[in-house]
Amino acid sequence: KIDANQLTAEHKSLKGVALCLQAHYYYVLAQVFAQPLELGVTNPYGLPLREDSDFNKPVIRQSVHETYQKIVELLQQSIPLLPIQEKLKTRPTKAMAYGILGRTYLLTGDYGKASLYADSALQLQSSLMDFNLLNAAAAAPVGRFNSEVVFHARSLSTPILGPAIARIDTLLYASYHENDLRKKVYFREMASGRYAFKADYDGSGSSSGYAFWGLATDELYLIAAECEARIGNVGKAMQLLNTLLQSRFKKGTFIPLTAGNVKEAVGLVLNERRKELLFRGTRWSDMRRLSGDPDYGVLPIRKFGTETYTLQPRRKRYTVALPSTIVNISNLPQNP
Repeated sequence: KIDANQLTAEHKSLKGVALCLQAHYYYVLAQVFAQPLELGVTNPYGLPLREDSDFNKPVIRQSVHETYQKIVELLQQSIPLLPIQEKLKTRPTKAMAYGILGRTYLLTGDYGKASLYADSALQLQSSLMDFNLLNAAAAAPVGRFNSEVVFHARSLSTPILGPAIARIDTLLYASYHENDLRKKVYFREMASGRYAFKADYDGSGSSSGYAFWGLATDELYLIAAECEARIGNVGKAMQLLNTLLQSRFKKGTFIPLTAGNVKEAVGLVLNERRKELLFRGTRWSDMRRLSGDPDYGVLPIRKFGTETYTLQPRRKRYTVALPSTIVNISNLPQNP
């Protein structure tokens, strides 16, 4: 342990990286093992948050509210210690910390702060790829470490999400305008006539066994746009959304979107979140936070043979059970 008065610039930078990564991993784990946050509801099934490395101390599971509060605290502590730029996109920066704060406040429903932090990230990195310059026919049209990537991270992907098994929803594919270049950049037609995803931001295509789960500027534009819409700034929301979409359409064909009210604006942004952020894990978080929302909620329906399965709002199945070995070793309460 180093005395606080003896910390060098390198020590402080390393501490900032550690805090930011810890917050990021807490955020990712919370989307799977912590129950969805409900405003005004006290829910004890959050994450076990370790404050130090002493393995002799008992592991205690904090509430959902405490989990997200800890994520925010870690990120805010990291920002003064992080660099504005890094040579390698696998290392945290201020833009990454601001961006994850935007994500977190979006989930907690604090749209003012989410917009503020997403904008702070965009002030540092706002570049968007011009899809007109991509080779849509390539097996992996989007390159690794491209100009949109704020923080590069990837995870092993389950085989069921590979192109040989996973198929894009026909209604989703049909929702792309013919001049929307994502229709060719994101998908490839299979022998069955259905479509598979190919444009993972890891740069290796969807058949690599890995999936990008970092942070990119397109998501930041969408966070900022949704939050501006929700707090009533419809014009600014549409400006942000159109800035993103203009880079996705065939040059000279894009007609800017307009919205007459908050509800319409939020609906347009959420629709584009689904179409833009495929296979990044954001869809699951959106389904959880919007579950039960009368205006924007999603009711997942799957048909298998003669059976129809639905995931009803606010159900326990929006949270994965903790691994039994962890429960047995640490005596943690299992998700109900």
